[in-house]
Amino acid sequence: WKAGEINPQELIVQFTSKDGTAAFYGLGPKLGLVSSENSNTPIGYKNAMRASWGSAAEEVMSRYPLQDYPSAPSAFLQADADAYVICPSRRLAKHAAAAGRKVWVSEFAHFKPSPSQPEGCAGYPPAGCHGMGCDNGVELDTVAGHQSQATELWASHGSDVRFVFGTERGPDDLGPPNNVTDCRLTPGEESDLSAAMMSHWASLARYGDPNVGAMARSIHWPRLNATLQRLRFSVSATDGEATTLIPGLRDEFCEFWEALYPTTLWHAAETLVV
Repeated sequence: WKAGEINPQELIVQFTSKDGTAAFYGLGPKLGLVSSENSNTPIGYKNAMRASWGSAAEEVMSRYPLQDYPSAPSAFLQADADAYVICPSRRLAKHAAAAGRKVWVSEFAHFKPSPSQPEGCAGYPPAGCHGMGCDNGVELDTVAGHQSQATELWASHGSDVRFVFGTERGPDDLGPPNNVTDCRLTPGEESDLSAAMMSHWASLARYGDPNVGAMARSIHWPRLNATLQRLRFSVSATDGEATTLIPGLRDEFCEFWEALYPTTLWHAAETLVV
């Protein structure tokens, strides 16, 4: 990618706000709502960070202090997301734009708990299966299965896919047992969010530009250029902020990671041609 060896001419680069994947592998603090483990404590946070980052843990924790986040899982996953998904996505997008490709960057930051318990789901004390199936973080015990101030602008890894494709009912993303999940969109702002995203993606596929065929009420989505910015998809009623353009691509955090782990270490990954 850095050498410009990129096949697509137009790209959407999207990440979610909590795009870390460590929890999928059983790593990181848990809330104790699904599992018997409650490590949502300062000690739980420190232990998880030290296990993940080793000798760099203190430096990472100073950049992601627990007091700045609503929970230990939130702080841990943000560091994980920035290090392994968001900042590499930023680097990829910048390489593509420098190579003359047309690039649009977005962040999905809407929390969607299931409005009803998934069919066939049982055996998850103490909160049961409440809220599971639409955002994987609920089942992974990193976020509660109901909307609150702590879930504003929260979107776990993969939670954007249902909105891009408009999938409101189907298997959850963590099967087996692949419970049938109810992810009905709330009429109004939430259903409009999915419709806008679908129109942007369809427009890119048809016209090579996510704006040309976008629904009438959609915000104009600028291409990535010398001024870094992203379109953040969210819902004001439950996320505290509506969809809007956000300056930068988490630049201060990504600069931290690039200083901690110089990009020369990532050279092999950046030679991948898509």
